[in-house]
Amino acid sequence: NPSGLDMEILAAVVSGTACTLKHTDKEIPWKRHLVLIERGKLDLVSGASFTEERAKYAYFIGPYRAEYLALFVKKGNTAKYKISKFSDIESMDFKIGVDLGATYGPMVDAVLKKIGDRTKTIDNIELNRKKVLAGRIDGYLSYLPDEPMELKKAGIDIEMHPMSLINTGDIYIMLSKKANSKEVRDALQASFDKIKADGTLSAIFKKYSEKYGVAQW
Repeated sequence: NPSGLDMEILAAVVSGTACTLKHTDKEIPWKRHLVLIERGKLDLVSGASFTEERAKYAYFIGPYRAEYLALFVKKGNTAKYKISKFSDIESMDFKIGVDLGATYGPMVDAVLKKIGDRTKTIDNIELNRKKVLAGRIDGYLSYLPDEPMELKKAGIDIEMHPMSLINTGDIYIMLSKKANSKEVRDALQASFDKIKADGTLSAIFKKYSEKYGVAQW
């Protein structure tokens, strides 16, 4: 079964309802997640940002944390790239990896559009890591707290660039409207409100803060 911060929060939310949680047995790229949610082939997904387009086909439960975006480069290369804010890459010969179907907020999305073919789209975060290590891209965008946790666990020679972090907004559990009723949405939201009020959510954050030294939630 998948594990980690978001999965633990999701399990806590679902356990407070009459629903049961069953994970898929395959890894699904993010863009396909969205298509399957829209078509009602998946019930829900965690770690989702709210957009008006997604709200046409999904309910949103939460929000359960904020999300921060950072730039990741090969270990030892941070001094090579003089970047204090993300828009600095517009004037640099910097190739950057991004996830297919992801939205990074208006500012970042606008910069990525401006730099054109220097934006390299992939459908698996592991490909970005391999490309950075091989020198095929200079860096990639990914999220806190997930990416530092994964890099530390795997012992990969990639580090977070010290540029200013980008707050991309609140994060939700996204529930397919086609596969679920509003009553299911209300039950999940009520369960979330309960674990937030009774300290369960804070306890989960504390556990991961202590384990990985991450403070951005």
